[in-house]
Amino acid sequence: AQANDKPALGRFVRRMHSAVSQMDVTGRVTAQLNPLQQLLIMNNPLLEPGDHLRYPLRPQHVRVSGALVEDCLLEHVPGMQLEDYLGQCPKDSIADPSYAYVIQPDGTSDQYGVAYWNQQSVNVAVGAIIYVPVRENMLAPTTSEFNQDMARMLATQYRLGGRFGE
Repeated sequence: AQANDKPALGRFVRRMHSAVSQMDVTGRVTAQLNPLQQLLIMNNPLLEPGDHLRYPLRPQHVRVSGALVEDCLLEHVPGMQLEDYLGQCPKDSIADPSYAYVIQPDGTSDQYGVAYWNQQSVNVAVGAIIYVPVRENMLAPTTSEFNQDMARMLATQYRLGGRFGE
């Protein structure tokens, strides 16, 4: 960013680096949250002695992160559309106006169109993370997968009661 005289990208990289450096390596895997099912070894072949299960509290918010002036923590409103959440958070000049990623609390991450010409309807679950990507033309060819990688990484970081999830 500095070498190519892109100060907005530099600010974004520093902000994201600071946020990511505070995140734990989770090793997160999707599991049923039924305590009785957890007792059956056939339902938990990945659990080993010393592993811990965390049952998150139900959140009340949706987090919007990425190419924004600053992250937003918004109240979840049933039926509210992706573009409505995005409209409440000031975007940075490097934000891609065409699409966003929705990372659902179950760890799934999908890209959705948000521009007038490609707008898609999506159910944003309570506790979801919306990632606003950087425009592709701002990224170097060697970092062209940055947005997809960031969305996948955020999907492993979803932690209620933690620094990132809420």
